This record gives sequence, structure tokens and C-alpha cells, in this order.
Amino acid sequence: MAAKTKTRTPRASGPGDTALGEKIRTRRVAAGISQDELGNALGVSFQQVQKYEKGVNRVSAVRLQQIADALGESVSYFQTDGQAVSKGGRELQKLMTDPLNLRICRALSAIEDQAMRFQFVRLLESVSGINGE
Repeated sequence: MAAKTKTRTPRASGPGDTALGEKIRTRRVAAGISQDELGNALGVSFQQVQKYEKGVNRVSAVRLQQIADALGESVSYFQTDGQAVSKGGRELQKLMTDPLNLRICRALSAIEDQAMRFQFVRLLESVSGINGE
């Protein structure tokens, strides 16, 4: 009897689903919406939203439209072309999904005086031990 090779079924999630999930999470956090709030808007549990964001469950086209509407975004924003997110992209997404990082970025962006903004950045770099480039 020949050995069966294990192949991924068309319905199984893959790298593209993980990349889409990361984009959903990034946009949700940037919008200041919890997983529970998004779940309520979609009519699903927060656990289901977690599964979408982790790429465990695939997101249908209809569900993606609902997610886009709930997050005030176009479907094209979530386009991933089936590609996994690059290392730099993952780092940026990780930075921008931290609510405190978002608060810092928003506050810094609201300062119109460029010299003042630069001084705040220098202060943060000094306190953190990061050398400016």
C-alpha cells in the first residue's frame, strides 16, 4: 500500500491568512476598538476575532467586508496578495499594535513645533538608552 502524502486542503489557513490577521489586528488597535467590540459588530465572539487575527481561521470575503466596515476602512487596505508580512513589517505592526506606542505617536504628531518634537525624541532616546541616528 502506498504511503499517503499530507497536503494542505484548500480550506486550511496559511501565511496569507496570518498576514491578513495581522493587518486586521493593526487596524483594530489603531482604531481603539477591542476584540469584544469588533466581535459584537460582526455578531461573533471575541474568541472568533482572536482566531481571525492569529490566522487560525480563514476570513471569508463577506466577513472581510464586515470587518472593513466596522473598522472604517476599505477592503483594499487589507489586501495581502497572499504573502506573509516581512520581518520589518512585523516589527512595525508589533510597535503600532501597542496602545501606549500609539498614544506616544499621536501626542508627538500633535506637536507642531519641529524643534520641540525633536527635543522630545532626544529625551526618549536618552531615557531609553537608544542613540539617535
